[in-house]
Amino acid sequence: MVELVLGLLVSGLLWVCSYRALCLINARCSAEWNCRLVTAAHGVLITCLSYRTASRHRWPFTDPVIDITRYIFKSEDQYEVQIIVLCLGYFMFDFSWCVYHGTEGIVMLTHHCASIFGLTAALILGVSGTDVIGVIFGAELTNPFLQLRWFLKETGRYHTLLGEINDFLFISLFAGVRIGVGGYFFYTEWTNDRPLLLFKLGGTLLYIVSWVFMLQIGRFAIRKYSRMYREWRMKSSSHKMKVLMTSSNLQVLSFEKALITAMGESSPFRKRLIRWLEDNRGFIILVFCLPASFLFDTCLQLRNWFRRTFLSAPEKHDERVRDIQRRIRRWGDQPKDKRKPMCTSRPNWLSLSTTFFQKVRLLQFLCLFVLVCVI
Repeated sequence: MVELVLGLLVSGLLWVCSYRALCLINARCSAEWNCRLVTAAHGVLITCLSYRTASRHRWPFTDPVIDITRYIFKSEDQYEVQIIVLCLGYFMFDFSWCVYHGTEGIVMLTHHCASIFGLTAALILGVSGTDVIGVIFGAELTNPFLQLRWFLKETGRYHTLLGEINDFLFISLFAGVRIGVGGYFFYTEWTNDRPLLLFKLGGTLLYIVSWVFMLQIGRFAIRKYSRMYREWRMKSSSHKMKVLMTSSNLQVLSFEKALITAMGESSPFRKRLIRWLEDNRGFIILVFCLPASFLFDTCLQLRNWFRRTFLSAPEKHDERVRDIQRRIRRWGDQPKDKRKPMCTSRPNWLSLSTTFFQKVRLLQFLCLFVLVCVI
């Protein structure tokens, strides 16, 4: 027990000293920047070490609940203890940092508390070391991608090919490993009689937290790829319209001229139709315009309700406002001849103006429906 306590102290000092060294080296960077560097380093290191343990020593799906205190002198058991101590020291450092700076919400703090509790229980009770190593691998595998996404946003490189690839890998790995493989591991843990109820409940709490994260990631993925699809449709349609206007302009004009010539500008049928529409404009409005307007307004209300219910995230209001502020500052720092006019991503068909233009060529911001009480 004394060795475990000393190892835990060394582990905690290791992460604290690493953070302080980064603060001294990167004095111009924020505290969150340096802390996320430590987090990314921990994610890469602990993922590699836990994968080596699971692949070379014991497989968590078939060998759970090995008593590591009985075989403490075996190399694989010592290796598991060292990984758990190293990971526990980091979580205690990161939990303290998050509470002090107030950067994380209740979900992330719950995740940290459950992780600290599970790692501490495995060390004190001396069991479920293989199970804990498997959970560590699945939980930390996606962490470097999450930190890379934050760094790309802070440096203005998020909307690049690297940002798109990183987001795709993060979403895929989180859904496949933490939800898919984690669900199977959750099932094997509960169907096996050897794990203690304490570890089963802790694993259940972590899996619930993973599902909460998955719901947030899913909403983000829907918004992101829906926006990308709309932009692709807009570019595709504008390109097609340009091709049609350039290749078929003469044919369209000749067709219109032939049609007018065939009907005649003084065609009796054309005159009677126009006169009937003018004399019965109230009937046309009542039978056609009002029902069409009602259907359009109903569809628009359903669309707005669906977006506010399933695609919005009011808790991220402040973060989105700060993101727009950062983008406006970057826009203001550019030379005047390189500044693009600013606009929202509201589509042209929802605008009241009769002047339409390609917003893709302008500096667009988020759809206003994702922001709550901006004004």
